[in-house]
Amino acid sequence: MDIVQRFLNYTKFNTTTNRQNGAAGIMPSNPKELELAKFIKDELESLGIKDISLSEKAVLIAKIPSNLDKKSPSVAFFAHLDSSAEQRADTKAKVV
Repeated sequence: MDIVQRFLNYTKFNTTTNRQNGAAGIMPSNPKELELAKFIKDELESLGIKDISLSEKAVLIAKIPSNLDKKSPSVAFFAHLDSSAEQRADTKAKVV
Protein backbone atom coordinates (compact mmCIF):
# COMPACT_ATOMS: atom_id res chain seq x y z
CA MET A 1 0.00 0.00 0.00
CA ASP A 2 1.37 3.41 -0.88
CA ILE A 3 1.66 6.25 1.61
CA VAL A 4 -1.25 8.21 0.12
CA GLN A 5 -3.66 5.30 0.47
CA ARG A 6 -2.40 4.66 4.00
CA PHE A 7 -3.09 8.30 4.95
CA LEU A 8 -6.53 8.21 3.34
CA ASN A 9 -7.36 5.14 5.41
CA TYR A 10 -6.56 7.13 8.58
CA THR A 11 -8.90 9.92 7.53
CA LYS A 12 -11.85 7.52 7.48
CA PHE A 13 -11.96 7.58 11.29
CA ASN A 14 -14.11 10.42 12.66
CA THR A 15 -11.95 11.45 15.60
CA THR A 16 -13.44 14.90 16.21
CA THR A 17 -12.75 16.04 19.76
CA ASN A 18 -15.68 15.77 22.16
CA ARG A 19 -15.28 18.97 24.20
CA GLN A 20 -17.61 17.83 26.98
CA ASN A 21 -15.65 14.63 27.53
CA GLY A 22 -12.36 16.50 27.31
CA ALA A 23 -13.51 19.06 29.89
CA ALA A 24 -14.49 16.18 32.17
CA GLY A 25 -10.98 14.72 31.86
CA ILE A 26 -12.12 11.73 29.80
CA MET A 27 -9.31 10.52 27.57
CA PRO A 28 -9.64 9.88 24.75
CA SER A 29 -12.51 12.32 24.40
CA ASN A 30 -13.85 10.41 21.39
CA PRO A 31 -13.80 6.57 21.40
CA LYS A 32 -12.93 6.65 17.68
CA GLU A 33 -9.44 7.80 18.71
CA LEU A 34 -8.85 4.42 20.36
CA GLU A 35 -10.17 2.67 17.25
CA LEU A 36 -7.68 4.61 15.10
CA ALA A 37 -4.85 3.83 17.53
CA LYS A 38 -5.70 0.10 17.33
CA PHE A 39 -5.78 0.32 13.53
CA ILE A 40 -2.33 1.94 13.47
CA LYS A 41 -1.02 -0.61 15.98
CA ASP A 42 -2.18 -3.44 13.71
CA GLU A 43 -0.44 -1.78 10.76
CA LEU A 44 2.80 -1.44 12.72
CA GLU A 45 2.63 -5.10 13.72
CA SER A 46 2.07 -6.10 10.08
CA LEU A 47 5.27 -4.20 9.24
CA GLY A 48 7.17 -6.39 11.71
CA ILE A 49 7.49 -3.94 14.59
CA LYS A 50 7.42 -5.88 17.86
CA ASP A 51 7.90 -3.37 20.69
CA ILE A 52 4.46 -1.71 20.68
CA SER A 53 2.23 -0.64 23.53
CA LEU A 54 -1.26 0.83 23.45
CA SER A 55 -2.95 2.20 26.57
CA GLU A 56 -6.68 2.42 27.23
CA LYS A 57 -6.25 6.19 26.81
CA ALA A 58 -5.17 5.72 23.17
CA VAL A 59 -1.50 6.45 23.79
CA LEU A 60 0.38 4.39 21.20
CA ILE A 61 4.13 3.87 21.51
CA ALA A 62 6.19 1.87 19.02
CA LYS A 63 9.95 1.44 19.32
CA ILE A 64 11.94 0.54 16.25
CA PRO A 65 15.48 -0.66 16.91
CA SER A 66 18.38 1.11 15.25
CA ASN A 67 19.88 -0.39 12.14
CA LEU A 68 23.24 1.30 12.80
CA ASP A 69 26.37 -0.31 14.26
CA LYS A 70 27.15 2.76 16.38
CA LYS A 71 25.29 4.66 19.09
CA SER A 72 23.16 7.40 17.62
CA PRO A 73 20.43 9.79 18.79
CA SER A 74 16.86 8.58 18.92
CA VAL A 75 14.08 10.08 16.85
CA ALA A 76 10.50 10.46 18.10
CA PHE A 77 7.33 11.37 16.22
CA PHE A 78 4.30 12.65 18.12
CA ALA A 79 0.80 13.17 16.80
CA HIS A 80 -2.71 13.75 18.07
CA LEU A 81 -5.35 11.25 17.01
CA ASP A 82 -8.22 13.70 17.45
CA SER A 83 -9.27 16.39 15.05
CA SER A 84 -10.52 19.87 15.78
CA ALA A 85 -14.06 20.43 17.03
CA GLU A 86 -14.04 23.73 15.12
CA GLN A 87 -15.32 22.07 11.98
CA ARG A 88 -18.93 22.72 11.08
CA ALA A 89 -19.90 19.25 9.85
CA ASP A 90 -18.52 15.78 9.53
CA THR A 91 -18.14 15.35 5.80
CA LYS A 92 -16.24 12.77 3.87
CA ALA A 93 -13.82 14.26 1.40
CA LYS A 94 -14.01 12.95 -2.12
CA VAL A 95 -10.70 12.10 -3.70
CA VAL A 96 -10.67 12.99 -7.37
